[in-house]
Amino acid sequence: MMKKILSLALALVMCMGLAAPTLAAYTEPALTAAEMTALLPSERPEMTPPESLSLPFDEYDEEDEVVTFREIAELTQSLTAGKTTETEKARAIFDWVSQNIEYDYTAYGYITAQYRGERLTEEQEIRASQAENPGCTFLNRRGVCGGYSALTLLMHGMAGLPTGYISCKLNNLPHQGNAVYADGRWILLDSTNNWWDMSLDQYPVTESITWWDGIFRMWIYSTGQVSCFVQNRYKDISGVTIPDSVNTLDDSAFANCTELTSVTIPSNVIYLKNGVFKGCTALTDVDIPNSVTDLGTWTFWDCTALTNVTIPDSVTKIGQYTFNGCTALAHVDIPTSVTEIETDAFKNCTALTEVTIPGSMTKLAGHTFEGCTALTDVTFRDGLTDIEAGMFWGCSNLKRVAIPASVTSIGQAAFYNCPNVTDVYYGGSEEQWDAIEIKMFNSPMARGSTTRANFHYGSADLPIDPNDIPSSWAQEQVDDAILADLIPRDLQRAYRSNITREEFCRLMVILVERKTGMTASAYAQSKGKSITDPFDDTDSADILAAYALGIVKGNSDTTFNPEGSITRQEAALMLARTAGVLDIASGEGQSFDDASNIASWAKEGVGIVSGLTDPVTGSAVMGGTGNGCFSPFDPYTREQAYLTVLRLFHC
Repeated sequence: MMKKILSLALALVMCMGLAAPTLAAYTEPALTAAEMTALLPSERPEMTPPESLSLPFDEYDEEDEVVTFREIAELTQSLTAGKTTETEKARAIFDWVSQNIEYDYTAYGYITAQYRGERLTEEQEIRASQAENPGCTFLNRRGVCGGYSALTLLMHGMAGLPTGYISCKLNNLPHQGNAVYADGRWILLDSTNNWWDMSLDQYPVTESITWWDGIFRMWIYSTGQVSCFVQNRYKDISGVTIPDSVNTLDDSAFANCTELTSVTIPSNVIYLKNGVFKGCTALTDVDIPNSVTDLGTWTFWDCTALTNVTIPDSVTKIGQYTFNGCTALAHVDIPTSVTEIETDAFKNCTALTEVTIPGSMTKLAGHTFEGCTALTDVTFRDGLTDIEAGMFWGCSNLKRVAIPASVTSIGQAAFYNCPNVTDVYYGGSEEQWDAIEIKMFNSPMARGSTTRANFHYGSADLPIDPNDIPSSWAQEQVDDAILADLIPRDLQRAYRSNITREEFCRLMVILVERKTGMTASAYAQSKGKSITDPFDDTDSADILAAYALGIVKGNSDTTFNPEGSITRQEAALMLARTAGVLDIASGEGQSFDDASNIASWAKEGVGIVSGLTDPVTGSAVMGGTGNGCFSPFDPYTREQAYLTVLRLFHC
């Protein structure tokens, strides 16, 4: 006899040690039942069999959980023994659950009372919770739909069958069924109501279908969103490719995957929701596809290794705290498509040195760049009207600000504790500036302030530093290196400055990754090398990867001196080691008139890089400085490094 449908199952204790799915806020379905079913994968999902279960409240101990799990496993084995097809196994489990579990109307009454806001006694709370727990449903032989579906899922998983949940409504009440993949197709079922091989049309409203596939828990929502979430047991992943079917990265999808260094996002993803990569402290760069429209709250919160992020011109909104605490992010391009940036979006990005804010903004919330202590240059483009309160609070190294004539107000403390602002470039006249409403605690901007900046009227463009333009002899190959994605965006300036040891490591790591198609850490592991951290003065992932690959060494056993400069002979040695790591063979090295000045430890490296010829430019990877000399003690500049990286990339 069909059981009456009276069930609530939103507080399901997952039998695989996972939290219940966070359902999208219900809206009018965008998909029909048939369309939702059609989105289920046609290929067999990879599902790891369940390993344990949890029993609620203190009346059960760990031994009870182990024994109960074993009893359910033994029952599953008994039910499926002798069955020759997966469908027969799935049906045997379904029949047992449907025929041997009694519907717990008493627990249902307690659950509905909870949803009405009524307080339950401790005994009533226990009864309600047990009715939705797979282990208790098995032990007590009674439950509500959450218990039926959780036990069915657990047993199907034990039988090695990919399985999932259907979240729906019956009689205007939340309800759950199951989906199981057997013999090459999905079978939908409802063990509460003894419905086998059913259609979703039997439910008046289907909100979502969820299943497990490899490292992911997957969802299809009736709204049309297809999303994924990394299971807790796989939080130690270092790289991941998201399935092409996914169009939404749900809340906290990869949160606290602290070893994740790279991620490939499909081109049809539209939404990056709240906290997607929050706390991914090893993530170094992300390419956001040109399909994403919104970056949610906390999307990259505390991604402390993130150095590069590309925001495509499809994005219109950057949410609150999106990049908060990304302490390695040195540069970001905000496209003109962005019209809203929420509060604290770039707060405490302490490596950010410059930013240009497009005039397309209709909302630029306060405190957006608070605590960006390395920020030196800010440019507002024409069209922006308000610089909100606290915008650059505590940007202690801010020096130059370009403000268009469209600005009409500067909010309270927008430039508070910015003592080093020396120059303001304003697009209007002095009279127009005097008409701007400037609120309290903006001493660099305020007339009469003893710390007022120097004002330049008539242009809202910052003067170009000649050092930010490559030398004429380097310009073409520097441009080629940038186009080849060999130069990080934050290093595309100060070309004539000496390159630091850390910056050179970044270039070598990018080169290795571009040449091999692997992350540097993965490539090191493929070479039998492991990433270690012997240094007290740096925890840079690029330095540690270059060290593991044997490209660089420390100044001592415990120090690296990341900000130190390098000489030409040191650069030659590191380039030669990189060539060796990439198995690039060298020809005969060049002879130099000052060869006697080259240190003995660098001679071989100089020979290797001067003997390697770039097949594109015809130049040695690293030649001399003119007049037959190598100049081993000269400092190595950024633009020199970029040329040699490009040439080695071509080899």
